Amino acid sequence: MSSKNTLKYIIILVSVFVNLACGSKLQAQKQEAAKFSTHLNSYDDFLSFQGESLSRKLNQVLSVKVVWDIRTGHLFFLNSHHYNYHFEFCEEQLNFYEGLEEFNNKNYDEVIGQEYFLANLNYYVSQKKYALEFTSGTAYSLKNLEEFYEKVQKDSYLKDSLNLLISTSYLIDLFKTEKTKLPLLYVDEIYQTQQFQLLENGLAFGYLRDFNDLDKTYTKVKPDDIILLKGTPIRIPECAGIITDAFQTPLSHIQILCRNRKIPSAAIRNLWTNQELLQYMNEPVKLILTTDGFKIEKTTEEEVKRNRTKAFLTKAIVLTANIQQKELLTEKTLRFRHRNAFGNKAAAVGELHQIKALVKQTWKAPEGVFAIPFYYYKEHMNNDSIQKALNLVLNPEIKPKELSTALKNLREIIKSTPIHPDLLKKVEDQIRLNECGNSYRFRSSSNAEDLDGFSGAGLYTSKTGILGDADKSVEKAIKDVWASVWKEAAFEERRIRNINQKSVAMAILCHRNFPDEISNGVAITKNLYRPSFPGFTVNVQFGETSVVLPDEKITCEQFTMNSSRIMNNHKAKINVDYISFSNLNKQQRVLNQQEIEALFSALESIKDHFYYRTEMGEYEKTVYEYYGLDIEFKFDKNGLLYIKQVRLYPN
Repeated sequence: MSSKNTLKYIIILVSVFVNLACGSKLQAQKQEAAKFSTHLNSYDDFLSFQGESLSRKLNQVLSVKVVWDIRTGHLFFLNSHHYNYHFEFCEEQLNFYEGLEEFNNKNYDEVIGQEYFLANLNYYVSQKKYALEFTSGTAYSLKNLEEFYEKVQKDSYLKDSLNLLISTSYLIDLFKTEKTKLPLLYVDEIYQTQQFQLLENGLAFGYLRDFNDLDKTYTKVKPDDIILLKGTPIRIPECAGIITDAFQTPLSHIQILCRNRKIPSAAIRNLWTNQELLQYMNEPVKLILTTDGFKIEKTTEEEVKRNRTKAFLTKAIVLTANIQQKELLTEKTLRFRHRNAFGNKAAAVGELHQIKALVKQTWKAPEGVFAIPFYYYKEHMNNDSIQKALNLVLNPEIKPKELSTALKNLREIIKSTPIHPDLLKKVEDQIRLNECGNSYRFRSSSNAEDLDGFSGAGLYTSKTGILGDADKSVEKAIKDVWASVWKEAAFEERRIRNINQKSVAMAILCHRNFPDEISNGVAITKNLYRPSFPGFTVNVQFGETSVVLPDEKITCEQFTMNSSRIMNNHKAKINVDYISFSNLNKQQRVLNQQEIEALFSALESIKDHFYYRTEMGEYEKTVYEYYGLDIEFKFDKNGLLYIKQVRLYPN
């Protein structure tokens, strides 16, 4: 081969290698560029980058994270398939090497050393609206919020369709005093116009059935039915799945029951006109429920049979009860370790008084607390007439219609049988000794409620008893609570959970009646919408309107809250991220900042105490952030915070 040809081949080979190298480099650049972009030019661009919002407080939300590097002025839209968090991108692409804690300290507030402004660009599917969302720890000035907004507008296809989401306490307060031309989108508007709400995610196989008038058709529901419901019924039959037309709070009875039973459930506003669902009426279907919405498709009878809803356990659960304890215990001695004689509810309220003794707190627990042990319920039930009625109820051959009549008869006999005079004297003497007034609340504290995986919420009765009042006597209140063990809803729920009915026992928590209240609510000591992130979830309502059993047209205030120390260790303010506002309070906040901070302090001390100091904690098995207590609270007419009760929230 001539030297000329040799040179030619060398040039060709070099060219090939250069092209391959350049091609590889170009491909690598393209792959790197796909992790983020400085512009979003179309909806397709948005869809290619979008992922689930980190918080699931609202459903059917598509989200893209946004970083504004204020050192260079560059804006970046992050690909959610590569980056779950802003920090990951800033560390990998913008050379931030100081760690997550310093990143949070510097960039969610305008402080010396701040390098980035951070937000989420959300698309709300039901409303077809875009909005910039800032996390509850963010405190940017109006000037910079406006500049950030304009930068996103300029570098995206959104232009006039972009809004600023107002969901945090900081932003709500900011725009009460500051004027802006930015289009503001309040979170309550999103919540009120959502078409879909996930209650319990999962997969269900069954027959889609219309049971909108559940009271009349209750006994016709079968375990493999996926039932369509109207409103918020207290009693839910055994079924494979639930879809209701009424939105729920996280602590509504439907949600608690579905969580206990582990059955998928959701709320769909346009349920009765939704042809995507209704076309499968009375057909065997496969139903998938997630935060993105529902997916439904026809399946076979064989597939339904293979996936038929089964009992939680094949072996019956036999509950325990200490029936040796005869003495009433007061708040001075009643502790959680006594739960086997007094039930979890009474024992936990006793523990609240222990917390107040150990830690300086401004909140109050129920005054005049004492508890009646299981012993007296069992003694009352040993009456011959009661035993005869009970045996009929427990007969495995009894038919559903006969069972309903038998349960009602058993309750009437329990209430008509006199209680032991020694017990009545002990209770009335204790009320007088407490010097908290003559009006007392008698509340269920059975061994079949407030359990891990079985809350029993709403199943049993609370009654008022007043010394010297014939219509609302102490004896009548006690017997009404005992009789509530045998309400149909309670009996049915225990049957579904496979609890041995004969092993149920009822103790009673007693305390003075609560004073009039300006608000009442329920709090969960974890962030239900972002479980790994610290915080508490709160549902609260104006006045005495129930949070867990509201009228379907009533909306309560819902929010999560956490300490600013999570984002900035130089601050100790409590941040709030709202989901909805009470329509009984003209869409204004029910709790003010002072009340929020008092509630946060109480929840923190109670969670710490139960997690580390009681048998309810099991801190060796449960990560602190995931540990949920279900806590009922009230603010009385004088603004004092009362903690009404504590129980485990079913995980």
